[in-house]
Amino acid sequence: MKHICLQVAAKGVIPACRESFLKKDSGQARMTEKRYFQVKRINMLICILALGLFIASQSFAETITSKSVKGALPLNPADKAWNNAKTVDIHMQAQRSIRPGIDTPSVPSVKVSSLNNGSEIAFRLEWSDPTRNDTVNMPDKFSDACAIQFPVGKGDTAPSYMMGEDNRYVHIIHWKSAWEKDIAEGYQDVEHAYPNYNVDGYPLTKTVENKALYPINNFTEEARAFMAGIAEENPLSNTKRKVPVEELNAKGFRTITTQPQSDAMAKGIWDSSYWKVVIVRKLNSGDTADSVLKKGQSSLMSIAVWDGGSGNVGGRKNYAADGWLTLKIE
Repeated sequence: MKHICLQVAAKGVIPACRESFLKKDSGQARMTEKRYFQVKRINMLICILALGLFIASQSFAETITSKSVKGALPLNPADKAWNNAKTVDIHMQAQRSIRPGIDTPSVPSVKVSSLNNGSEIAFRLEWSDPTRNDTVNMPDKFSDACAIQFPVGKGDTAPSYMMGEDNRYVHIIHWKSAWEKDIAEGYQDVEHAYPNYNVDGYPLTKTVENKALYPINNFTEEARAFMAGIAEENPLSNTKRKVPVEELNAKGFRTITTQPQSDAMAKGIWDSSYWKVVIVRKLNSGDTADSVLKKGQSSLMSIAVWDGGSGNVGGRKNYAADGWLTLKIE
C-alpha cells in the first residue's frame, strides 16, 4: 500500500479517507474489509498510546511539599529552620526550544525546599556553581540568577510552563546575584565593570585621578534626566534597589513584563561553590497579576536557573525537566 491518508484530530489519529484503504492500485488487489479494520485497530492503539503520553506529561511527578510552621519565615538560607523542611532534588534540562538557547544543562539539578506560615510561603533553592558571578552584565559576563514561576488564574489545563501562552499568564519571581551585591555593597557602575577605564570627564559629577566616582549616583537630577533608563524609570536602571528580586508576568516567550511593584523578598548566599537562595512571597497578595496559593491545597510551580559563568542569560537557561511541578502546601 503506497498511500495512506491520515488526519490528526483533537481525538487522535484517524483515517482521513476510507476510500484510500479500499482503492485499487495498479497491479494490486482491492484491500479487503478485514485488512481495513486491522489498520483501524492499529490507529486506535496509536491514539491510546498518544493519550497515555499526554496524560503522563500532565501528571506532575515531582512534588514540593511546603511544611507548615509558626512565626516569621526564615529569609536567611543558612537558618537552621530549613533543616526541618523536606528537600526535593529537581532534575534540570537546557532550554533549547527557542534560540538563543543552550545545548546541555549548565546546572544539572537544584535542591528545593519550602516553608509556609499560612500567610507567606518561602522557597529555598540550592545548586552547585564553582564560580560566583555577581557583577553587572557585560557583553561577556553575566549574573547568576534563579526564578520561580506560577500559573495565574484557573483553567482546565495548565498554561505552558515555557513562560505561559496567549491569554494564559504566569507569575515569575526572579532573583539576581548582581542585585544582591548592589544592595550589600552599593550600586555597581561602569568603574566596577571596567576598573581600568579612563574618562574625559563627566559634567556635574566628581572625579578623582581622571576616574568618575559612582557617576550615576553622583549625578544631579538635571544630569540624570539625560540618562534614558533612569529618566524612563527602567527597573534595570534602578540605582536604589531595596530587594534583589523582581516580580514579572509573561504569556509566552518575549512577552515578559515587570510588575510596577513587588511584594516578594529574597536573599542569596554563595558558599563553598554552592548558591543558596531563599525567596519569600505572600500566598495571596491581593494583586490580580499575582498567582494565588492556598494553605492545605496543591498548586503548580516551576523553576529556572542561570549560570552566568557559562554564558547563561535570558533564554539561555536551565529549567525543571518535568516542566510544571506539584506544590503541596500543608
